[in-house]
Amino acid sequence: MCHAVGMFYSALRDLKPDVFKRLTGVSPDTFALMTSVLRENLPHFGRPPKLPLQDRLLMVLM
Repeated sequence: MCHAVGMFYSALRDLKPDVFKRLTGVSPDTFALMTSVLRENLPHFGRPPKLPLQDRLLMVLM
């Protein structure tokens, strides 16, 4: 059974940590840390992105 239908963060955030790490390569805690670092350091200019930051990070990791 595939747990990650659609591959959006909203579908993955409630998975067990070991399943989350198997799919993304990082633990949920590391993912949260990466998200917070990106949120603080990404420049804000131009048109706002259509995908949330978590989904964009997930796309890079996968």
